[in-house]
Amino acid sequence: MSGRRIKNLILLILALAVCFLLLAVVPGKLSAQREESALHRGLTELLASYGVSIDPALLTPGETLYAIELGEADASAAAEALLGEAAEADSSSTRYEILYSADSGSVSFSRSGALHAELSAAVGGRSYEQDMQRRLRGMGYTVWQTQPAVRQADGVYALGVEQALLGMPVFGGTLTFTYQDGALRAADGVFYPESGSIARVSEEACISCADALTQILASRDALGWVGSQITGMQQGYLHSETATSALRFTPVWRVETDTAVFYVNGITREVRQAE
Repeated sequence: MSGRRIKNLILLILALAVCFLLLAVVPGKLSAQREESALHRGLTELLASYGVSIDPALLTPGETLYAIELGEADASAAAEALLGEAAEADSSSTRYEILYSADSGSVSFSRSGALHAELSAAVGGRSYEQDMQRRLRGMGYTVWQTQPAVRQADGVYALGVEQALLGMPVFGGTLTFTYQDGALRAADGVFYPESGSIARVSEEACISCADALTQILASRDALGWVGSQITGMQQGYLHSETATSALRFTPVWRVETDTAVFYVNGITREVRQAE
């Protein structure tokens, strides 16, 4: 048999193998899609029976998330991003609060994630937004979304950002940069460094979007009026307090209604209203 015939035979075998794979996979995917559509229809009808409406487009499968802990991280890079290369650690620092200072100001990093800086640092870049983005990159801060600049007084502007962790938003914390007269004057809020180790600390994965909404309905007696419309669903993380110095994050579903915002714990299924 010639080399060309052998080559054609191999190509034919490969083509047949692909066809068989498609025949095996496509029906399975179509079946899963049909099951998911049926589940969403049933959930929409269940919510409607309780007087709650929802846009089916909000019902998403979600990601496979686990509770995690961040190990201790070096804060020196973040300090230099805010204070400059002259930033030095203060001798009064403790395990739970690290202090840095320089001629341009001072900054403190709490083990709980709180950040507070008093500064007089010249703006680098063409705008306050560019300066903030440059400093965030130096800090190793992953931005989930940026809030619009707010004019607080003549020449005073506040710019806020929300952090992402492992590609998901971290709820409940914003970092705000305050600028005045061409200089960065303050930075306040929450910052969770990712430069340390990241460990998975839960065996169970986060519940689904459908499970989260079912928990909302099951908790109506305790929560009271939850609203008549679900306006938003977002999976992410919430910082959880621990008895140790570790930073623990729990996967949650953030459920927005026309009256309030709720968090459904993806591990314990506990529901609480956002503060």
